[in-house]
Amino acid sequence: MIQYLLNVTAIWLISLVLFDVFLRKESFHSYNRLYLLSTLGLGIAFPMFDWGATYELSRTAIALPVAQIADTRQTVATVFAGATSTSVATQINWWIVAYLAGAGVALTKIAIHLLKLARLYNKGCKLKENGYTIIETGEAHTPFSFLNLVFVGERNAYTTVEWKTVIAHELQHATQLHIIDVCIMQLARVVFWFHPLVYAYNSRLLTVHEYQADRVATTKHTQYGRFLVEQALLNAAPSITHSLNHSPIKKRILMLTKRSTAIAQLKTLIFIPLVLISFLCFSQNSNSKIYKPNEYGTIIFGDNKPEYSSTKFDEIAAGAGVAEWSDHFSKAVATRKTTSVPHMVKMNGKTIQRESYWSNENDWVMPAMYKKLKTELLALEDGYYYLGIKDLIVDENGNICAFTYERILGLKTIPNSSPIEERPFIPVNAMVEQKIFNKICAELAGFPKLAPTVIGNKKVVSVNSLFGDWCAYSLKVQNHKLYCATKEAWVEI
Repeated sequence: MIQYLLNVTAIWLISLVLFDVFLRKESFHSYNRLYLLSTLGLGIAFPMFDWGATYELSRTAIALPVAQIADTRQTVATVFAGATSTSVATQINWWIVAYLAGAGVALTKIAIHLLKLARLYNKGCKLKENGYTIIETGEAHTPFSFLNLVFVGERNAYTTVEWKTVIAHELQHATQLHIIDVCIMQLARVVFWFHPLVYAYNSRLLTVHEYQADRVATTKHTQYGRFLVEQALLNAAPSITHSLNHSPIKKRILMLTKRSTAIAQLKTLIFIPLVLISFLCFSQNSNSKIYKPNEYGTIIFGDNKPEYSSTKFDEIAAGAGVAEWSDHFSKAVATRKTTSVPHMVKMNGKTIQRESYWSNENDWVMPAMYKKLKTELLALEDGYYYLGIKDLIVDENGNICAFTYERILGLKTIPNSSPIEERPFIPVNAMVEQKIFNKICAELAGFPKLAPTVIGNKKVVSVNSLFGDWCAYSLKVQNHKLYCATKEAWVEI
């Protein structure tokens, strides 16, 4: 989230600086309005776009017990009965509380302005004119409009010329559909209430709106300017409306006679490189998105919240502990020890059912993943490999929430019952493994929905050791071809 906000801020800041330097003093107001709305939207959308993210493979985080080295099956000790679970998710997240409080304040301000409009509408005298409903409120405030409603203090306070100017001005707001922009900005101010650049966008956009509406003063600019100054002395209007005294009056008076040259219109071309730079630099590319395994070697997707047992359990291999290997497997010598790790018991507050309940409808997943990883896997040396994807957590809707990564392990010959020290292990190049890990994270993050586990006609959260359930070394690379093990034979992918 922090990286997303940094990218949003960068796009908005660059866009506003370019606007202030090149466009703010020019008179092509329709383009300026489009520029502000577009860059606001691009700043929100581009950082969400993923076109090849990278993922950090932490050697220390994934150095967890690897039972498949010692055997083709892994036995997991059962969690002690009655073990209580602790979860960060169940604790109060004060950041979320603060954000919601700020959003609540922003919504409250909007509600107050709407209530003020409703009060003025209900107490005012109403009459129809030129398709507008005119509401005389009897209060001293500048004329302002909301949708097709025009609020004025008193109709008789204006001369015939001034009244026509007011109506013409507010009609411009209506025909230009400025209310849509106002709604967009109010929504942005609720969602990004903490971001100062949202308020900068709002201020500039309202100014452009007034520039467009001021075009009604095609002649007698001095008289119109004097009228604007008089209205500026009155009370301000609600922020969700358009009023005659919005925006700096001096700039509006100067803009009345401003006409940009044809050469100045070349400045509008800055939008093209801005879009390209924003897309390349601030979308989720190799420099902006990093997936890191947590302390248990688990990669969590999205905002999913895992919960771990307070009681630890041992992962046991060959009855004597678990093999822990050096980074490069250069000596192919195992240091056996028993390692205790917390056990994931819940995902998003729901109990995780163990792999014995895994749906057979998902047998297609492993071959499909191998196919997606084919290019990266063919960079491995010839041999038999265990692709350390285990504990794939799937929620009740079939979405992949998380998985645990346990390194890539390779053997030159098919696994047998020989002692671990005597097996011909293949060192896996760190760069090759990083690319494979990147691809695994990217594919699982956007993987199609799986068939959820059903127990007693109820869909539940489940876990499965995808790539090591019945055959740990289920991948073979030979003569630049990739093979996947089935229960019957090796099948080329």
